[in-house]
Amino acid sequence: MFFVNASKGKTMKYLYHFKPKNLEGTILMPLNDMKESLPEVYEKAAAKYKGREVLLERRIPKLDCLWNDVLHLAPINPQIIVDYWEEIGIEKINHTIEVFKVPVDRIDEDQSICFLPQNVEYGKLENDNNHVSKFISSDYEEQTEVTQIQKDIWKQDRKNGRQTFWYSHTTHILFKGRIDTEGLETIEVSY
Repeated sequence: MFFVNASKGKTMKYLYHFKPKNLEGTILMPLNDMKESLPEVYEKAAAKYKGREVLLERRIPKLDCLWNDVLHLAPINPQIIVDYWEEIGIEKINHTIEVFKVPVDRIDEDQSICFLPQNVEYGKLENDNNHVSKFISSDYEEQTEVTQIQKDIWKQDRKNGRQTFWYSHTTHILFKGRIDTEGLETIEVSY
């Protein structure tokens, strides 16, 4: 799905990033960038890795950095995910989040990769080049529906009492840099 910017007559391509509740200023930065400058924000944000601390040590091939040295951007509007969750009976918790729509031209291709977890067993991801590819903005297209792999994972999560993660087995665009959110469009997603 593409969005047309009528003022320029160009097709706009977007990536999605949840707006942090504790965002200070307009700069989105990787978690590890906050460790020194915003330690309290870092501690709250790092808490989401409880039980998955191994991710904090994961190296990203091709960018030669850690998992939390990059911004994680999604190719799918999270409203599409919420709509599917409703369809399979995942109960809403009456919460609304803001999501940044990030134009692909806001990220540097040379500092970005596509992380492809779709072809691995749940929880068995290895650090190798088989799960990453170069991000090429001109080839990028938004994901307009959830995949069968995503559906299967979310159903298994529900069945096994596991936490349901928004982007389980979804391609991620990993960007080694910061994004100025000044002027970015946001959308609200209720779940």
